[in-house]
Amino acid sequence: YLTHDGKIGKLTFKALQRTKSDYIIQLQLNMERCRWGKFPLEKRYVWINIPKYEMNVIDEDTLFMKSRVIVGSQKKNTPLLKSKITNFLIYPYWNVPYSIATKELLPILKRDTSYLRKNNFEVLNNFNQVVDPKYVNWKKYNEKFFPWRLRQKTGDENSLGILKFNFQNKYGVYMHDTDNRRLFNREMRAMSHGCVRVDKFLEFAKFLIREDSVKYPVDSLLVDLDMEKQKYIYMRRPIPVYIDYFTAEVNDRGELFFFIDVYGRDDKMKKALFTK
Repeated sequence: YLTHDGKIGKLTFKALQRTKSDYIIQLQLNMERCRWGKFPLEKRYVWINIPKYEMNVIDEDTLFMKSRVIVGSQKKNTPLLKSKITNFLIYPYWNVPYSIATKELLPILKRDTSYLRKNNFEVLNNFNQVVDPKYVNWKKYNEKFFPWRLRQKTGDENSLGILKFNFQNKYGVYMHDTDNRRLFNREMRAMSHGCVRVDKFLEFAKFLIREDSVKYPVDSLLVDLDMEKQKYIYMRRPIPVYIDYFTAEVNDRGELFFFIDVYGRDDKMKKALFTK
């Protein structure tokens, strides 16, 4: 599945090297996934296919909407899971995970403490109190000892954007908007730390609340967004969400598409199934 740009780029050149046998094996691998995979039985659900970088919203067996998504990088894979979206948060904070704070941000802070101010970060202590970062000696800390919590303030420049969609899972991942929406125009969109960024986040939020037209109509959502008011919106009917991994797909017109094996799962399956 390549962009029609009229250029023989690296991905196009690689695709041209593939044989008919390669495609047949890829189909077999995905048929095997179908055999032991769990497919939605609900009439209303969200389906994300990682290699396609796409989210589909199905309602009464009809495709209601689809959206481009950004998924986890090759080093920080988005996990495969099934859960239910129960609520979304307007204007979320981004509570930076410990690993990102210590491995990615701390080295920057040791060189340039103004990074926090420029990127709207707050520093919190163990009592959840905001402290002045200029009194913190960042050079004292490392990956094993870091008694601070970094939190990015709400707003359009927040890494989670202005909406965050929550569902229970053991991996601590969620779906959200982003402050860098230009990235959705890229062909390869495996670049997050594991969470799923949604291009059409507002359209998706409107779908989630459309049955709450009395309790929380779309107009109320738009007002809250204009007011930049942080607020949890709990859904009347939680919706199942499936995050899956298929590198081949047939659309409703019977057209067959192949996607790049971004996480190398096809290679691992091929070795397990075809190597004697």
